[in-house]
Amino acid sequence: MNLKASIGYQLRSSGKALAIFYGVIYAIIAVAAIVAVSTDGQLGVAGLETSTAVFMGFLGVFTFSEDFRFLIQNGYSRKSMLRSFLCQFAVVSLLAAAIDVLNSRLLLPLWGYRSTFTQLYGQSQLPGLIWQLLWGCSLYFAIATITYFMAALYQRLGRLQRLLFMLILPLAVLVLFPVLDFQLLGGTATRWLLKVLSQALGFAEGGLQMGLPVLFFLAISAVFSVFSYLATRRASVS
Repeated sequence: MNLKASIGYQLRSSGKALAIFYGVIYAIIAVAAIVAVSTDGQLGVAGLETSTAVFMGFLGVFTFSEDFRFLIQNGYSRKSMLRSFLCQFAVVSLLAAAIDVLNSRLLLPLWGYRSTFTQLYGQSQLPGLIWQLLWGCSLYFAIATITYFMAALYQRLGRLQRLLFMLILPLAVLVLFPVLDFQLLGGTATRWLLKVLSQALGFAEGGLQMGLPVLFFLAISAVFSVFSYLATRRASVS
């Protein structure tokens, strides 16, 4: 199996999963709409990108847990596999982002749908739709690379290290750091991090800068792609 065949195999697999995912989402919306109409209620739909982000996270995890083992058993080098996985993530991210744009236009007149992008940035005209496509694609790509790296790293850790990775590290970052910051520094570090994150997401002092979040997400993708390669150079296939 060459690289082109590998990419085709992965795209067929992830494409089916993406179709099933959106089929379930639209089925839920349809059932909710029927219930709302039959009971004279109102249906509110918003922020479907959150569900798509979760899907991309699982895609990154299962790509390592399933496709990595399959391809390495077929003689692929880890570098070739990473290129294949990144191509898969990029194409699926683009498709998902394009569907998000269609949802934001098609569902708007039906139920006043507001996408996560619109809620954040308030742009719904043509330039905004283009930025929405780029924003969604880069965001989903970043999520997939992050979760792929996490799955690869988790595979290499021992039992105690996995406990630290899954439990203690998140608690330290999300709970201990803010508490210590507010106790010792009056929240200075937390406010600085939030300011940097806000600017990275495009909320600059001079107004919205839509290129910043796209570059931010792509930079994250690049960093975690390198981390993923380093984590899988000697990854176990058991």
